[in-house]
Amino acid sequence: MTSARAGSTISVEGALRRRHYDPRRAGAEIRIVDRSHPETPILDLTSAAALRGGPGCGSHDGWRRVRNGFVYRNETGALPPGCIPGSAGGLTRMRLKHSTAVRLSSGRIRGGGLGYEVDLATA
Repeated sequence: MTSARAGSTISVEGALRRRHYDPRRAGAEIRIVDRSHPETPILDLTSAAALRGGPGCGSHDGWRRVRNGFVYRNETGALPPGCIPGSAGGLTRMRLKHSTAVRLSSGRIRGGGLGYEVDLATA
């Protein structure tokens, strides 16, 4: 991830080892930090500010099941339960995608779990 100008979108990608996970019920927590300033997170949606399962603040906000995973969309910029404007911290989309484990020629297993993509609108 690199610095971006105001109004642009930052995208972050990664992977989790959990396979059987449904964020529509369990919700999700995400924290993104800049390694040069780890004490000031770029996005901190953990604990009380986590992405909850269930509906969001607007009709298009919240988790949806999609082919091969889940997508969280946030068009209002707010998170439940308070639906305070700006509480989403710029989060516009988070995708969790199931990946299939592959057996390598060495016999080791690689992959499996959930990949993720996060899109943030910069302030």
